Amino acid sequence: RLPLRASAAAGLRWSEVDLEAGALKMTAIDGRKWKTGQTLPLPALAVELLASLRPADPDPAALVFGTESGSPFSNWAALYRVLYRMVGSSDWSAHDMRRACVSHTAELRPDINEAHLDRLLTHSASSTNGGVKGIYQRSAGLAGMRLAADAWDAILRTTLHPLRSAA
Repeated sequence: RLPLRASAAAGLRWSEVDLEAGALKMTAIDGRKWKTGQTLPLPALAVELLASLRPADPDPAALVFGTESGSPFSNWAALYRVLYRMVGSSDWSAHDMRRACVSHTAELRPDINEAHLDRLLTHSASSTNGGVKGIYQRSAGLAGMRLAADAWDAILRTTLHPLRSAA
């Protein structure tokens, strides 16, 4: 429900989830495409989901989406089969979910800056934050990313409501 890369979601630890702030405070570790920590505002729907999954006293080092043995989730093919059945189509990929987040949010909320959408995807360099702006602009853009996350939340709630009713 947040446009994370699969590897970032699989490696997410409870120490990186701040439900009170409604954000992920992700560290720069091997396998992630960024070199510094990232704070990502969460859509309210993602906060609700994470709160329902969170153990009463989670081990901070434990994986949020780990297997029973404590390994990172890796059975993406099985997950996609379930999702394909839920939506009635298999004509999409995992990357399409990230693309949909940015495309639909930009289309429905043109007031949200493109750079904030890029940051929500954890893109470190693009046409919106490269060059001179990339050198001098040091704002994390959290307020703009929060607007984007809230807009994505509204889109998801509208889209997922019919799917939940059918399930």
